[in-house]
Amino acid sequence: MAKHCTTGIELRISSERLILLDTQGSAKNLSRSCTSRMDSTSCFFPQNVVPTIQTSTFILNAAYDVWQIQQSLAPGSADPHGYWKECRFDYRSCSSDQIQFLQGVKE
Repeated sequence: MAKHCTTGIELRISSERLILLDTQGSAKNLSRSCTSRMDSTSCFFPQNVVPTIQTSTFILNAAYDVWQIQQSLAPGSADPHGYWKECRFDYRSCSSDQIQFLQGVKE
């Protein structure tokens, strides 16, 4: 069974997800090199799939995404004067101070 990357606790897929796996037929699209070694539900976890990838792969995980900026880091309710309004919806509109703040959040 797959384990959480920091806690080591086993991750379990809920019965709802197993139903989706069955009804949507997702298992047939999983890597055979993974499903031949373990059950298909375990092949949804990256730590079980990545070692079987044969092609060059570049994995990127953004420090923060649009939703996080809009809803968590600078929600409208926390910005009554609208200083973050433009930045919230288009990071290219952020001032250098706002970019510096966002860079500090991810550290």
